[in-house]
Amino acid sequence: MKKIGIVLGILLILVFLVAVLAPFMIDLNHYKGTILSKIKPYIPREVDFEHIELTVLSGFGAELRGLRVADNPAFSTGDFLQLEGLQVRVMLLPLLKRQIKVKRIVLKRPVIRLARNADGESSFSDLIVEAEEDTTGEGTPTAEETPEGQTPAEAETAGGLGVLAGLLVNEFSIRQGRIVYQDDMLRPGQSPLVIDALDVDVRDLAFDRPVSIRVAADLLNGSGQNLEFAGTVGPVGEEVRPETVPFDIRASLRELPLGTVVSLLASELPVRIRSGTGSVSWEAKGSFDQKIVSRATVDLQDLRLEAAGAEERGGSEPVALHCTIAENLVLEAAAEKLVLESLEVTVNGERLQMKGVVESFRTDPRWEGKVWSEGFRPDLLVAIVPAAAQALPDELSFEGPLAMHLESAGTREAFDLEARLDLEGMKIEYQDLFQKASGGKFSIGCKADKKGERVTVKDLELLLHTLALNASGELTLSKMPHFGFLIQTNPIVLEGWDKLCPSLAPYEPEGSFFLRSSLRGTPEDVSANLQISSDKIGFLLPPPEGEKGGGGDRSGLLESCHIKVQARKKSTGILGAAQAEIKKGQVMNVPFEKLMASMNYSPDVLEISGVELNVFQGEVQATGRHDLAKGTWSFRPSVRDVAMGEVLDRLTEYKDSFSGSFRGQFTASGSTRTGAESAVNAEGSFRISEGELKNFDLVGSVADALFGLKGMDQKLKSSRQEVREHESTRFDWLEGTFKMRKDVLLLEGLQLRNIGTSKATDSDALLEGKVYLQEQLLDMKGKVILAKRHSAELAQKAEVMKALYNAEQRVVLPITLTGKTKKPVVSLDSEYVLGAVSRYYTRQGVEKLREQLGLPAEKTEGEATPGELLLRELFKKR
Repeated sequence: MKKIGIVLGILLILVFLVAVLAPFMIDLNHYKGTILSKIKPYIPREVDFEHIELTVLSGFGAELRGLRVADNPAFSTGDFLQLEGLQVRVMLLPLLKRQIKVKRIVLKRPVIRLARNADGESSFSDLIVEAEEDTTGEGTPTAEETPEGQTPAEAETAGGLGVLAGLLVNEFSIRQGRIVYQDDMLRPGQSPLVIDALDVDVRDLAFDRPVSIRVAADLLNGSGQNLEFAGTVGPVGEEVRPETVPFDIRASLRELPLGTVVSLLASELPVRIRSGTGSVSWEAKGSFDQKIVSRATVDLQDLRLEAAGAEERGGSEPVALHCTIAENLVLEAAAEKLVLESLEVTVNGERLQMKGVVESFRTDPRWEGKVWSEGFRPDLLVAIVPAAAQALPDELSFEGPLAMHLESAGTREAFDLEARLDLEGMKIEYQDLFQKASGGKFSIGCKADKKGERVTVKDLELLLHTLALNASGELTLSKMPHFGFLIQTNPIVLEGWDKLCPSLAPYEPEGSFFLRSSLRGTPEDVSANLQISSDKIGFLLPPPEGEKGGGGDRSGLLESCHIKVQARKKSTGILGAAQAEIKKGQVMNVPFEKLMASMNYSPDVLEISGVELNVFQGEVQATGRHDLAKGTWSFRPSVRDVAMGEVLDRLTEYKDSFSGSFRGQFTASGSTRTGAESAVNAEGSFRISEGELKNFDLVGSVADALFGLKGMDQKLKSSRQEVREHESTRFDWLEGTFKMRKDVLLLEGLQLRNIGTSKATDSDALLEGKVYLQEQLLDMKGKVILAKRHSAELAQKAEVMKALYNAEQRVVLPITLTGKTKKPVVSLDSEYVLGAVSRYYTRQGVEKLREQLGLPAEKTEGEATPGELLLRELFKKR
């Protein structure tokens, strides 16, 4: 035994000496050419290295230094691969059996440069093509290279996996590697993506046991390794089937600078990350043919997003977000089943959750799942997706949490859906049209299902303040989709809506109404019917712009209201018709009854086919037309037996100035075009019966002026006193025509019949002229024709009054009407009256002189003698 120990000791000493001296005795650089020639058939690039040496003490094998592989000349003249050192360690005992089993491969500081040009061609594509094409070329072992006693086919199958099994590496490592990737297709002219400090360790690399893998690198961090991937894969087995390979892996990514990531992506992205860091952790275990359990967490800190170009446009500082996404799922690929045990998204403390199951996801998907949140803020979602903020109107703002719940189950052909949004906690504002404060009732719910091409909405509910709206119907998803929906509400109480809709506040609405509507048709041909009904609605009309104070009673009340609207949208435009009926009401202290209106709408034209109402003890009817394309409108009212005094007393400033029963017809027109004259043009005719002008006495004023003429005051003194007893002008009827142009009212053929005085009731007046509406000034002329009996009484007291007789022996007095419309001023044409009196006295003088001269009775002018003509000329008033 002692001798055997001595022999073994000597042998060990000899082996050690050989191991120490072998690298110095064997120079592998003599075989550099042979080594490169063996590599050349597999790599169609220039390949070179600086030095190669045999290693024994650190492990039997070889170490190659300064390895480089040239880049594709179409991309650069540099190197595709640079390697500071390559260590290969093989197992010694298998070598004695002429088998190569690599124990370990170590790559020291490798640098790989990858690139893609603007046409999408990669710098390494030629290597892949060459490998695919060289399946029977120089890489195929020859007879001389095949182990003794084996054919190439036998060598491939020996040992189960043959040569492949023999060349498996037990350990593979990369130390401080670097990968540089330049992409001129997606990122032209941008800096390359760099993965630095790359360490890779692969152990137990074999087919019959799990392979241990660890990868660590510096990904866009620059301060150390922030990417780590570790775990086991395998065993693979002799028959390699990827779907059966089990794995148990863990990955993490810490403090990834998100702004740098976005800068590496395409420049036309609609969003830009101004700041933020991201961390990811992920665990997965199982195999694709059995079950995979996955758990992942994504954590984004200090995330600030903005839309592309927002910096140039200016705006507020982006909101800082803290987002967390955590998932836990189980995938059973063979059973085609995916179980999402939980998915949770948290943004600044607000949480959204999801869970569900999907079965037969490859063939005929079936699912059951739900999404819910007790409080999630949509304004934070807008911050996450700045493009959404740009799509929203600038006037719209909202903040605060909403609660949501969504459930669905079924297949693509048949599924049901139930969803609900509760926006009670949100504050929503859109100008003064809608302003909902936090805490106000607002929710939307829906229950629907789909069977084949038919979608049935069982219940769509909208709750807002006092509104409870329900809708139901069907939608058929065929080549030509068609639908039918019914919408209805409960009685909607109007109190409180002025807070939700500030534009309603001046009207102070009260009461309630409900509506019922239907929608039917196709996207190209839609029919709608709307019905609105109310027992009672109260409101207040705001005073005209610029008017201070209340402006009188401006309240309104409508009772028993019914409105029907039918509309149809076709490719040619929108057609519609509407009817309204109000049993009775009151607006601005004006009561009315039986208001009925109907109108029709065709493309660009609104036609008011009829309006009827009983108001002011009479009846009003009207038609109208508005041409939207031309910007013109016209209105044609017809009035019968309306109490004109009430109209003026209630609606104008001419209170207690007029009364009578009014009827007439007229047409008004105007333009709404920008730059067009805004004045209203109107014309028509009217008649007022049993009327009274309360603000002045027309006949009395004329008589007063007449009796004040010199020579008339004494003779008509008593008549003057009798006539002046009246303070107004009463008449049986007044009629005429009018035209209105640019705030000027032109009255033509104005006739007042049977004007009442203390002496008679059949005096008349004829007037025409202008009324300047804006200045409220009168400029009219005409004549007053006294009653026949009154005229005779005046002539009895003063025969000279016969000078003012007309053919009917009625006194005619020319007048002018001026002054303000509230207080007209009547002026007598005294020049005319005095001229008529003068001519009367002249005729009387000629008659007396004729009698004194003994001249015959007056002859016609054709029969008069020259002397008579001379006398007439002498006494004629010039």
